[in-house]
Amino acid sequence: MLRKNWAEYMLQQLRNSRSSVPFKLKAPTRHEFIGWTKAAWKSLSITVVLTGFRIVQYTPRSNFSGTSRSGPKQGY
Repeated sequence: MLRKNWAEYMLQQLRNSRSSVPFKLKAPTRHEFIGWTKAAWKSLSITVVLTGFRIVQYTPRSNFSGTSRSGPKQGY
């Protein structure tokens, strides 16, 4: 998803370019990039995310219902 958005962004710039002006690729804004990243994460199922965490042996401090195993709710 992230790669797809980046490729579409570059293609749009190429389509909008003029042959009389040298092409210079413009970086996406932070807002655009964050939007792409957010969409990519939203497209993943919870199973995919949890499996990835298990593969790298990462144990989150809180479960995904928002309650902490070791204290009050975390701020994220």
